[in-house]
This record gives sequence, structure tokens and C-alpha cells, in this order.
Amino acid sequence: MGFLDQLKDTITDAGAKAQTKAKEVADTVSLKNQIHTEEKKQMELFVRLGKAYFEAHKDDENDAMVADITTIKASIEAIKNLNDQLSALKGTRVCANCGEEVDKDAVFCPKCGAKSEGSSTEN
Repeated sequence: MGFLDQLKDTITDAGAKAQTKAKEVADTVSLKNQIHTEEKKQMELFVRLGKAYFEAHKDDENDAMVADITTIKASIEAIKNLNDQLSALKGTRVCANCGEEVDKDAVFCPKCGAKSEGSSTEN
């Protein structure tokens, strides 16, 4: 029975090694997920911090970040212009009150109920 005992020991050792490796892989994945979660939190905080800084300093002409602020302002304006072009293609416009996309002929915004700019209601 020496061969069967040796085979049993080999299989047992292989199983133990596989179990150890599986635990290492699971621990690695768990740690990487935790790292990713923390990095995502950091990015969200950096974005929020950056937005707050931008809002607080967007009119400061002597701010150390004036070049970046100017670039952000230009980007905001470019996005607005592109959205206006997109709305024109789709036959819609943006509600000035809530930002919802509404049909260009709508008298009231379906989301917030605000009267549309330039519309008139007949009684």
C-alpha cells in the first residue's frame, strides 16, 4: 500500500497548496477592491474640492490658478455652445429653471412647471 499512501499524500499536498493559493488570490482581489474604492473616494473628493476652489476663485484675476480657471471657463462655454447646437438639431431647449430638456414649443417645463422663456399663454 505504499503507492496508494504516497498518492494520497501527493493529492493532499496539492489540495492544500491549491487552497492556500485560492486564499491568496481571494485576499489579493479583496485588497485590490478596497484600494480601488479608496482611490475612487479620493478622486470624488478631489473633484469636489476642485469645483469648490473654482467657484470660490473663478473671478480672481490674480489667482495662482488663473490659467486653469480660464481654461475651465472656456470649456464650460464650449460645452454650452455644443449643447445649444445639439438642442437645435433635436428641436429642444433647456429649461432655465431646472435644466431639463424640453420641446422647443412647450409653454411649461414638464419637470418643474416653470413657464418657458419667450412663451405666451392665451387666456
